[in-house]
Amino acid sequence: MADEEPRAAGEVEAAVRMYKNILGDCFLLKLTRGDERTTVLIDCGVIQGVSGAKDKMNAIARDIVKECGGDVEAGRPGRLDLLVVTHEHWDHISGFGQAADIFFDRSKLEIGRVWMAWTEDPEDELASELDERFHRRKKAVAKMAMVAEGDQAHPFGAAPSGARTGLEAFVGPLEDEEGLGFGSKFTGRVIMEKLREASVDGPRFLTPGEVVTTPGPVGLRTYVLGPPRDKNRLFKDLPSSGDAQETYLAEPDVCEEPLVALAEGRIEDMSEHSPFARPYRQLTRQKIDERRARAGPPRDAVDAVADWLQSRYFADLTPCRFGDSAPPGHSCAKDHLCQADQARRRIDNDWLAAAGPLALKLDSDTNNTSLVLAFELPGGDVLLFAADAQVGNWLSWHDQKYRAGGRDITAEDILARTVLYKVGHHGSHNATLRQQGLELMRHPRLAAMIPVVESIAAKQPGQGWKMPFPHLKEELLTRTSGRILRGDCSPGQDLDEGRTKTVTSDAAFLGRVEEGPEQMWVEYRITG
Repeated sequence: MADEEPRAAGEVEAAVRMYKNILGDCFLLKLTRGDERTTVLIDCGVIQGVSGAKDKMNAIARDIVKECGGDVEAGRPGRLDLLVVTHEHWDHISGFGQAADIFFDRSKLEIGRVWMAWTEDPEDELASELDERFHRRKKAVAKMAMVAEGDQAHPFGAAPSGARTGLEAFVGPLEDEEGLGFGSKFTGRVIMEKLREASVDGPRFLTPGEVVTTPGPVGLRTYVLGPPRDKNRLFKDLPSSGDAQETYLAEPDVCEEPLVALAEGRIEDMSEHSPFARPYRQLTRQKIDERRARAGPPRDAVDAVADWLQSRYFADLTPCRFGDSAPPGHSCAKDHLCQADQARRRIDNDWLAAAGPLALKLDSDTNNTSLVLAFELPGGDVLLFAADAQVGNWLSWHDQKYRAGGRDITAEDILARTVLYKVGHHGSHNATLRQQGLELMRHPRLAAMIPVVESIAAKQPGQGWKMPFPHLKEELLTRTSGRILRGDCSPGQDLDEGRTKTVTSDAAFLGRVEEGPEQMWVEYRITG
């Protein structure tokens, strides 16, 4: 177990290296005190669809080994004191699969300890319940995407456009269950399982309210802020309405269970959620086909209704508009009302339009399981790594106090001392709280790192993603006096409508920044 208090006092330099141009989280902390050094890696991933992702992540893995004192090509292993895995999202863990021959080979990189959230503990009952919930929804989203992209989705339905809202980026590769076709050697689940076994000292599952110390020669007191164990907090992804709105934009919620029931083929379960009265939800497509397949009499009134629905609704083409009483000389081929395409009448696949919102809801719920850590330098300054925490996670930080140095510390105090904020979820609209978050960060030298590639976010399906969200970015620029480091810009610069602009010339800030070759990384040094 890690110590509860740092082993020695003294000034520490923290060099925080953010790997760039990946639209994912990968941060290497190098903690130095005199001749002593500790290395901490927080996540390593890139969002799906980025060109050359495997090569990029392998280059990053080699750089990490080098910074940990090793050399992959020379056969000299590096030593990583601590690996922090915040949550199971592809843009946070893909690199461990894409560079598996490095991360999971101790002759190349030895990992001392792995920290994960309590949500990843296989022996935790609530964690197992959450894992099952999320996995079922991942499969549901995958199935909905398959139907939406197949022949069953008619051109007039909402599904073809609504279901393809970057699903592959949110869901990540899945096990090839039930012929989904999403099979992958390294799925999110497989990577998380391998990471639990990757370290010499084994994993430690952290609970909110704990105060622990980073392993290695240079130990920093670390406050475990999230994820919460309260389900109400875990599933609060969106802001409250009206004046209570906690973030920079609100979005409508989505009713999950009916969609999952439909995707899993549980029509009877789905019917309980139908807006129609019970007598009007009995003739499903399956039941109509079964009735019409029956041979011979007797045929009752329900059969007659089934025949009518088949001819006027489910059949590809409309019947003759005169039925069996066509006038002499009538030709259906010459009558635009006969043998017409009926696809416009059908709404049976329109429910697939909710695939996008369901994927977003799944994404947000998983984000709320993020392990959030605040590393405290000896002088009291704090490095805050919020992963992808959303509303409920942020709110929960204020639910408990943190016992350290013989006194109770509050989340408000921790936020007030934050000198570096790793901006949550690439600067999205609902991953940074306002009044109980960013507005409490009052450090005069506050700086922010934003792991974003705006051009990649803008190209995502649908209308693209606004990352970083404009209102949030403007607030960050104001509160940091322009001291931001982006994953797609040079130090001291920002993007404004696709054009770079200088946002700070602060020599004290820029003097502590270094950029790597070919903009692979940017590093910020803080002493305290």
